[in-house]
Amino acid sequence: MIDKMKIPLDTHNLQGSSISLEKLDNTHRKELKSIALEPSHWTYFPYSITAESFDDWFNKALEKTYSGTEACMVVRANHSGNLVGSSRFYEVDLAASRLSIGHTFYSPEARGTITNPECKLLMLTHAFETLQLERVEFKADSRNVRSLAALKKLGATKEGTLRKHMTLANGYTRDSVVFSILKTEWFNTVKVNLLTRIEK
Repeated sequence: MIDKMKIPLDTHNLQGSSISLEKLDNTHRKELKSIALEPSHWTYFPYSITAESFDDWFNKALEKTYSGTEACMVVRANHSGNLVGSSRFYEVDLAASRLSIGHTFYSPEARGTITNPECKLLMLTHAFETLQLERVEFKADSRNVRSLAALKKLGATKEGTLRKHMTLANGYTRDSVVFSILKTEWFNTVKVNLLTRIEK
């Protein structure tokens, strides 16, 4: 019997033209650590990864991935074979036909490149066309201008703000802006726009 709150383990590896997404496993630990220790990743996250906390974060991500409650993936650049970041499906509720995409970070050299648009293309294609979901959700710190602009450019719809939504590692309690994409929007506009951006 399929657990409708979990993601099947055979759905995590996704192949694109410039990047590939791979299910997180122990072989990624060392290389991902070198990316995760960049402090600028964690300004708006509810946690901050340091040399001391990385293994605990990584082990929890592995546990969630292999239990199917989340799908944590690494992003690999096809041209170099190197890891350039990580993203995941979380808040998974297949019975309600929805999940969230987030916990995303990239190495500095991958920011502002084709990496994020293609990562979103692969993940959204999987969510809407393989898993047949109706809704994908995103949340961003209201101060994170870069993420808010990226979600707007993606074509996600801003739904509102969760005030004082979560407390960050530095003690600041952030407001989270909620965006979503529906299946109809994916097929009508979002997918076409992403493909056009990537082709350019």
